[in-house]
Amino acid sequence: MTARLAGFLRRNVEEIRADPVLRVYGAILAFVHVLTFVFWRGDAPLQTVLPAQATPICWPFFEECHRFRFLTPAGVDAILWTYLALALASMALFLRRSTGGLAYVSLLTLEVLSPR
Repeated sequence: MTARLAGFLRRNVEEIRADPVLRVYGAILAFVHVLTFVFWRGDAPLQTVLPAQATPICWPFFEECHRFRFLTPAGVDAILWTYLALALASMALFLRRSTGGLAYVSLLTLEVLSPR
């Protein structure tokens, strides 16, 4: 199973590397993460959405979420700036033909880390 998964990923990376349209598409997908950063920094600044002293509003299936608030506003900012740096790096990696594998991994990482 692992060999088939590795082969699948290798074929995908090679297809992205070989096709300039797919590389541009990947760069555009990474740019959407830049826009997500702009939203979270501008339109909905996390310091006003997630203030440390405010009473947290928890989802019904996670009633004790207030116990897991461990990030300060500076920590949230650091995570967001790192997210932006990864999005910009991913855009640059997609635009270079030789870095298809890194671009693929960086976009996958962005998708996993994306604030929702």
